[in-house]
Amino acid sequence: MTDNNKKDPVGSITISSDHQPKKVSEKKKKEPFSAPKQEIPVSEPGSRAQQKDTARPLRTRKPKHSIKTTSLLFWAVLGVISIFALYSLAGFLVVPYLLRTTLPETLGKKMDRPVTVGNASFNPFTLQCTLNNAIIGPVLSDPEDKVDPLCSVDKLQFSLSLSSFFSKKVIADQVSMDHLFFHLVRTGEKQYNISQLIKKEGVTEKTAEMPAIHFPFPFLLTNISAANSRILFDDLPTGKNHVIEEISLAFPAFFHDRTAEGKSQNVLSKNGTLIKPQFAATINGSPIELSGDTSLSENGIEAKLRLQLNNIDIPAYLGYLPNQQAFTLDKGTAAGEVDLVFLSPNEGKAQLELKGKGKLLNLQFRDKQGNINTLPEVALEGSFTPLGRRYHFSEIKISKPVFHVGRQKDGSWSFPELFRIFSSSQTAEKRTLLSVNLLQINAGSLSFADHFIPDGFSHLVSNLQMTANNISNEKQAPSPYVLSGSTGQNGKIVCQGDLFVNPLRMQGLAIINKLEAGLFSPYMSLAKDVKIAGGIFPKIESRFDLSLPASAEGKPEFIANELGTELIDFTITHKGQQWLSLPKTSLSVEKLNPTKKIIQLKRVEATDPFISFSWDKKGVSNWENLRRKPENGTKTPWDITFAQTEIKNGSIRLHDNTWKTPYIDTLTKVSGKAIGITSQENTSGSISMSGIFADGGAFSADGALSLSPFSASAQCLLDQYPLSKSSTFLKKWLSPSTYSGLLRAEGK
Repeated sequence: MTDNNKKDPVGSITISSDHQPKKVSEKKKKEPFSAPKQEIPVSEPGSRAQQKDTARPLRTRKPKHSIKTTSLLFWAVLGVISIFALYSLAGFLVVPYLLRTTLPETLGKKMDRPVTVGNASFNPFTLQCTLNNAIIGPVLSDPEDKVDPLCSVDKLQFSLSLSSFFSKKVIADQVSMDHLFFHLVRTGEKQYNISQLIKKEGVTEKTAEMPAIHFPFPFLLTNISAANSRILFDDLPTGKNHVIEEISLAFPAFFHDRTAEGKSQNVLSKNGTLIKPQFAATINGSPIELSGDTSLSENGIEAKLRLQLNNIDIPAYLGYLPNQQAFTLDKGTAAGEVDLVFLSPNEGKAQLELKGKGKLLNLQFRDKQGNINTLPEVALEGSFTPLGRRYHFSEIKISKPVFHVGRQKDGSWSFPELFRIFSSSQTAEKRTLLSVNLLQINAGSLSFADHFIPDGFSHLVSNLQMTANNISNEKQAPSPYVLSGSTGQNGKIVCQGDLFVNPLRMQGLAIINKLEAGLFSPYMSLAKDVKIAGGIFPKIESRFDLSLPASAEGKPEFIANELGTELIDFTITHKGQQWLSLPKTSLSVEKLNPTKKIIQLKRVEATDPFISFSWDKKGVSNWENLRRKPENGTKTPWDITFAQTEIKNGSIRLHDNTWKTPYIDTLTKVSGKAIGITSQENTSGSISMSGIFADGGAFSADGALSLSPFSASAQCLLDQYPLSKSSTFLKKWLSPSTYSGLLRAEGK
C-alpha cells in the first residue's frame, strides 16, 4: 500500500494518466450533498486490459419503476394509518357507546327488568373493558316487586381475549368486581326472586326449582374476584333476614362451553395461571374466612374450599334445599369437614358440590301425622349437589334411631317419610337422585301403632339392625340388605332380600322366631269377653313383598307367600271358658295380604284339638258371636280360603240349650277333613268327620259347610249310641221312667 493509501482509509481507485477525471461543474458542486472531499490518486500506467476497464467513468442510473413503488408505499402507509384511526375510534368511542345503550337494552328485554350502565370504557389495544355503576332493577311486569335494585356494581372490569372475536364465545380474564350488591328474596317454597333471571322457553317462575341463569352463549371467565361486596337475603316464609357483607372473593374459572376448544386442558395454556379460590365475609355479624386450591383434570377445572362445621343448626338451612321435604325437621346440628367444590366441566353445566364427612346429631323430625322420629347420631361420608338435586354417600351409619309407623283413625298411614323425596311420585326432572354405597342402622327401634281398629294396637321392635348396599333410585336395580330385630322378650325377626328405592319396596325371605299369637287378637275383631289366651309361633318362614306408597294418600301393601309355621298351645276363651284349644297345628299359607284382607291357607293340620259348640235357647251358636259386628256395617270382611284342613285325635264338646233339658255330650277321638272351605258368600266346601262319644257310641258325617252365612248339611250316622243319653230328644214324644239299650240312626 502506498503512502497515499495509508492516508486515505476509505480506499482509492487507480486511474491511468491518459484519462484524467472530468471537472465537476459548479452547478453540481452546489448540490445538497456534504460528503467530505477525497483526493483520488492516479495510479501508474498498467496493462491495456486494465486501461480498458478503468477508462470509463462511473455513472448512477435511476430505476425505471421508482415512481410507481413510491406511490404504492404511500397509499399503503395511508391505509394503515386510516385503519388504525378507525379501530382506535371504534374502540374508544363506539364500543363504550354500545355498552352503555345497546347492551342494557338487550339484557333488559331478556330479563324483563330495567338495566342501566352509568359509564363504560374500552381500550382497543389492551382489550380491557370497564363498566361503572351498572344496575339491574325490579321486574317491569310486576308492580309489586319492591326489590330495587336487584343487583348493582360500582365497577366491573375484565380483559377480553383476542380469540373471542374468532371463536364465537366470550373469553375474558382478570374479571374483577368492586362493591357488588345483590338482594335475594325467597318468596315461597323453591321460589326466589332471581329464578329464571334470564328466561328459558317452557320454564316459568313457578316451575323454576332454584335460582337459575340460562346462558344463551358459551363463555370462559378466568381469575374472577370481588371486593367490598354485600348480599341481602330476605326469607319471607320464615320471616328471617340474612346479611352477608364485606365479601372478598377470588375464584379461578367459570365457563359454559361444550366444544373441544373449551376443555380445561386448554384453559391454562391460553390464560396463564389460575388464582386459588378464597372467600371472606361477615355473615350475620360472624366473620368467616376460607381458602382453597385449584386443580386441573380431564374432567374440568375444580376449585375447592374447605369448611370446618361446628354445631351448625340444620333446620335453619333445610328450607333452602332444592326439594320439598316430606317431613318437618324440628332440631338437629351438624359437625364435620366439608369441601365446597365448584366444578366447571368440559361437558355439561357447571356444578356446585359439597363433599366430605361428618356427623348429624340429635335429629328430630315429624311426619305429616305428627309422629316424632329421632336420630341421635348419623355419621356420613359422601357428596351433595344442591343445584342438581343429587346425593351420593359412600356410607351412612345411623345409631340408636327411633322410628314410628302406624295407621290413623281415618285409615291413613304414617311412617318416616325421610325417603319419600327419593320416590317415583316426582317426575324424572324433579326427582332427587340418591345413591348410597353402604347404609347401616345400629341399635334402633321401630314402634308400630294402629288406631284404625277399635281397641287399637301397638308393638315395639327393638335392637333394630340393618345393612344395605348399593342403594340407588336412578334405576330399578335391587340393593341387597339384611335386617333383624327383637319382638317381645324372646322373639326375633330376620329379613334378607332386595331393596328398591324407586318406588320404595322390600322383598325377600323373613324368618320370625317365637312370635306370640296374642299380637293378632285386635285384628280378629273378637267379641266382648272373647280373648286369645295363649299361643306361640316357634318359627315362621315366608317370602314377602312390602311396598310403601309413593304418595301420602296411598297405602302400604304387605304380601306373604309360601308361609310355613307351627302354632303351639293356641287357646280362645270366653269368660274363662275354653272355646278352642290347638296344642299343635301346622300351617301352610299360600298367600296372606292384610291390606286387602286376603288369606289363602293351603293346608291346616291340627293334632289333639278341642272345640266347644254351644247353642243358646234361641238356637244361636257361640261361634256366630265370635267376632263383633262391624260399626255401621262398613267394615270389609276377610276373604278366607281353607284349601285343606285336617283334624287328628280331636275332641268336640256339645252343649245345646234349645232343649228343655240341655243336651251335653263330648265327642272324642275325632278325625276329619275339610276341603275348599271359604268365606265367600254362598260358597260351600266338603267336610267329613268321625268320632266316639265319651259314654259310648260312634258318630260320622259327610256333607257340606258354608261360612258365609254359616250353615252345615251332612249325612250322619249314629251307631251304638246309649238310649240313656238320648232321653233329651225322646222326651218330646215319650215319657218312660227308664231308657236303656243302644240306638242306631242314620239320616241327614
